[in-house]
Amino acid sequence: MDAVEFDQVGSWKARPHGAALFVLVEGAAGRVGPLDAAIQTVCDLGEVLRTGEPPWRVGRVVAGASSSEPVVMAVQRELCALAVKPVDVALLVLVGPIGGPDDDPRLEGATGPASLRDIAAAARTWRAERYVIAVAGWSAAGGREPELRDACARALESAGGPTVVAVGLDALAQPTLEGLLGALEGSAIDPSTGTVTYASLLCDVARAAPGALIEGSSLGATLFSPGPLAGASDPRRSHRQGSARRAGPLPAVPAADDAEDLTGAMLPGQFRIDGLFARGGFGAIYRARQLAVERDVAIKVLRATVEHGAPSGRLFLHEIQSVGRIDHPNVVRIHHADVTATGRLFFVMELLEGRDLEKLLADEGLLPRARAVALIGQLLAGLGAAHEVGLVHADVKPANALVVPRGGGERLVLVDFGLARLRPVDQPARSVGGTPAYMAPEQLREGRVDARSDLFSATLVLVTLLTGWRRSSLEEARSADRGG
Repeated sequence: MDAVEFDQVGSWKARPHGAALFVLVEGAAGRVGPLDAAIQTVCDLGEVLRTGEPPWRVGRVVAGASSSEPVVMAVQRELCALAVKPVDVALLVLVGPIGGPDDDPRLEGATGPASLRDIAAAARTWRAERYVIAVAGWSAAGGREPELRDACARALESAGGPTVVAVGLDALAQPTLEGLLGALEGSAIDPSTGTVTYASLLCDVARAAPGALIEGSSLGATLFSPGPLAGASDPRRSHRQGSARRAGPLPAVPAADDAEDLTGAMLPGQFRIDGLFARGGFGAIYRARQLAVERDVAIKVLRATVEHGAPSGRLFLHEIQSVGRIDHPNVVRIHHADVTATGRLFFVMELLEGRDLEKLLADEGLLPRARAVALIGQLLAGLGAAHEVGLVHADVKPANALVVPRGGGERLVLVDFGLARLRPVDQPARSVGGTPAYMAPEQLREGRVDARSDLFSATLVLVTLLTGWRRSSLEEARSADRGG
């Protein structure tokens, strides 16, 4: 089934497929500093677009002093290669020295000038519904920035079809590229759609490059849907923080509020929050709808104290992604993980309609031996699947084992992998890391866990199901571990 987007009138349709072409032109003076910086940003842009949902087709033309082919011909050749099938959105990014008369601005390449009007005309090969064209250049003659900027915009608008144009020259060239990159990575995600829209892209680039010329549609339709974890948690962003600071601070992201009810919100990945299930020590669980495939899911949004950029947050993301690769009936299926617009980690999992073992004991009392052994057998099977890929649960307890009906029987599902490793900023490391009533000795004494620790905890869960006994406090757990 195709992915979907939310349009202006509230209906759902196929999410747009896109293609992008980056044209980097070296001037007669050779590869100057601005071009070197732009090349790195363009490489990052291509990487982001290739990992979108759906992935974009990406091409690049680099016209250096050693090139023999005229720039316009190279552009036409690459456009033909990219236009193997129709696209909904076409992105064209032009980088290099800009010159020429006001009625015909050009990229002044070492192999000769290339008219922006001719490049825009060649872009019609795409036959896209909409175009986004950006110019990041520097005035070849100097001193003409405002006039040249406006002339570039007029030339590019001849591409046909609704066109979004961004022109940043000289000191605004690199901030324009950085703004485009940040927007597509996820900083411009519209909370009403969970995607980057034309309107949100324009606003984000304008904030990143104040003074650049930004023109075009304020359409609220989807332009691009970043891949999972392509927002603020993406490690590719770290090496660009200095550039972002030089471009000027962006408005602060609204503070994350742990008490906030996200019902009605659209999260990245096009997950619509339909209602709150419960709140717990590490966040809130919501019922949601994954609109791309029309299925109900559960979403856990972690507390604001769990920082996605901190080591514990990155470890958690790694483990959640690892769990997502496990396909086992006794391990919760993870569909997606990402970061909300306010910087809170969330992950999407299968919706399980059932009770955890804690609730089962409260409702029904001690379990018959055969039933308890059968359920713990499933718990061990789930742990075995996790241990095979190197994952340790680290917090095996009745509340983390859900029992759901299945064909006249019962299916036990392990949930909340990785949460025991998170450390809130206001608590010392030894105050978290599992539940004392079910911790193994090495976890109690040293905070060290491995697969054997999970098996010890599973044994204590079986004892609880059969007898109702459990350690009642951390001190009792430590006393039992010491043998008295």
